[in-house]
Amino acid sequence: MDAGHDRRKWRRSCMPCVLILLTLLSGVVAQYENSPGRNTSESGPCADNEYMNKDGICCDRCSPGFKLTNECAGKGLRSSCEKCSEGTFLEVTNHFRNCFTCLKCKQYEEEISKCTHEKNTVCACKPGYYRSVINPVTSSCRLCKKCGSGEKERRECGGEKNTECECKALHYRVGKNVCAPCRNCTEECFDLCPTTPITRELAPPTPDSQPAIVIILAVALAVVLVGVFLTVVIRRCKKKKRTSLSPESPDSQKYETKQISVITTKSNEDAVLTSHCTEYEQDQLLPDCVPREIRTHEFIYFVLEVVPINRFKELARRLNVSEQDIDRAERDNRAFADAQYQMLKVWSDNAPGGGKNILPRPLLQEFVDRLKDMNLNGCAENIENKYCTEA
Repeated sequence: MDAGHDRRKWRRSCMPCVLILLTLLSGVVAQYENSPGRNTSESGPCADNEYMNKDGICCDRCSPGFKLTNECAGKGLRSSCEKCSEGTFLEVTNHFRNCFTCLKCKQYEEEISKCTHEKNTVCACKPGYYRSVINPVTSSCRLCKKCGSGEKERRECGGEKNTECECKALHYRVGKNVCAPCRNCTEECFDLCPTTPITRELAPPTPDSQPAIVIILAVALAVVLVGVFLTVVIRRCKKKKRTSLSPESPDSQKYETKQISVITTKSNEDAVLTSHCTEYEQDQLLPDCVPREIRTHEFIYFVLEVVPINRFKELARRLNVSEQDIDRAERDNRAFADAQYQMLKVWSDNAPGGGKNILPRPLLQEFVDRLKDMNLNGCAENIENKYCTEA
């Protein structure tokens, strides 16, 4: 009996210590396994300047301007790298087997800096041209616009922006790229309008107007007297009420209880009203059948996927894209997809309400209608299903 009692006593006193010791040991083992100095083949990830090869070994990367020829043979050994040949480059640390071909400047571009084994060629548009970005990887240099008759430059052409023009002083717009000189005082030519205020002499009161003036003064005096009377009555009522609701008054406790109930009811009504207002604001924020923002470039890329290639130029003509713009798009872009993109970009920029990164809803509806006119109902249905579905 004594031996069994001693064993139970030993378990109660020593088991907590054993459990604590095991917990500490497991934490030390986990920290050791996750330490950064260990190889990836055992547990942790490789360092920033290393990569894991197919054998699970962390090998060092090649420096910029060098390509990988042989991987490291084992842990702690270095990889073999070779410098990129002339006409090729690598800009970052890597483990690539090949270098990238240097960029060649296109038409209307000039070379800013030459290609090296560590850096690609840098090109810029020639003077008199600006860069028109078609998509994140495609762009072209286009001729800068010149201001027309009666216009002056508001912003010079350069970078990715075309010339911006505005009418000269004392001119107003009569058409695209045309401003005419102001000749008369109009809404567009308010600078020609007289600025001196026109004053009128007050005519002396006639005998017929004197009774009306007397009546107006009498009414004003009566309103003032009524206001003074009401002010006195309200002050007396408030004074009497404060006297009756003093701390010594037996009715003060009843008044406080009633006031608390009124405040509670008012709080509940305010909470309900706030809830209704929140629900109304959320309803106002719910999207309608068309998303609030349709990115123009995303819409154009989706159209390129659904519209048949052999019908695309017909679609551009139905969208009032001129033959000159269609020919320019095909001439400036070797890839037909880039030419299609530029045609739709011209349409979205020149259409009413266009020219922004967000496609307006009327332009979306016009595009779907043109597809239906061409009997491309399947394409129109795909666009409606993507952009006209309720959230």
